Order: sequence, then structure tokens, then C-alpha cells
Amino acid sequence: MDAPGHVVEGAGGVETIPPEALLGPARVMHVMTGQHIEKGDLEGRLLGAKRVLFRTANSDGRVLAGQFDRSFSALGASGAEYLARLKMLLVGVDYLSVDRFKSGTHPAHSALIGAGVTILEGLNLAGVPEGDYELFCGPLLIPGADGAPARVFLIER
Repeated sequence: MDAPGHVVEGAGGVETIPPEALLGPARVMHVMTGQHIEKGDLEGRLLGAKRVLFRTANSDGRVLAGQFDRSFSALGASGAEYLARLKMLLVGVDYLSVDRFKSGTHPAHSALIGAGVTILEGLNLAGVPEGDYELFCGPLLIPGADGAPARVFLIER
């Protein structure tokens, strides 16, 4: 899990993540194109959602692979900006970063954290059907840290 200080110098550590982002209804959305998630993949699919977890081709082996895969699916700039405009509380992805490999300016991190969206990375969503769930996310409280491991549970609604 990324804290605001992960991207913005002095913006706060894990202790500043709002608890309301970590508990409550969440939508698991499948985006299996093998490409980066862009605005067009999201439009019309998030009505009523405030927390979204993306299951991509990453969940079909990459997330548990023994080596880093540079071609992982991530959020594109237009997708991240769209989620920020929707005022999401939390966005989760099924690989090690919301940004594509070597994105340079980290547009997804910047858009989401800049809008106060909590970022959850490294999820294993293999076998999780698309739909609405109850999310319970408990990060380790490491004051001042720009990120922390978290235990995440989804309960069918």
C-alpha cells in the first residue's frame, strides 16, 4: 500500500491514510485486454463505486511469478485521471505498481495520490469473479513510511 509521501515529499506516511478508504464496499473489475487500463475501459462501469480493484492478465500468473515482468498491465494516465475525477477512495491493482514500467513521471501515482486516492498494489485476484464485495484492508502501521504491506480480505456481498 502506498502512502501520500510515496510520491509527494512531506505529504505524510502510512498513518495519514484515512480508515474509510480501507473498509467498505469495493468493486472488482476485470480488464483483461493485456494493455494498460485507460479511461475507455472504465467509462460506465463504476457507477456507485468508491473503491475499485483491477483484475488484469497479471492475475493469471504474473503476480506470483518468480521474476519481475516488465510488460505488466497498469493504469494509463487517462485511466488514473478518470479515477481521480470520480473521487475514488481506493484503487487497487494486481501487480507491483499502478504505473507502467519506466513511466518516467509516474502519472498514475501522481494523479491518484494528488486527488487523495489510496493506492493498493500487489493484489492476488486470481479466481476472484468480477462484482461487488466488502473490502477489509489492514496495512501495518509504520509511522512515517511511504508504504506498508497490508492484509486484504474480500467478502461477497
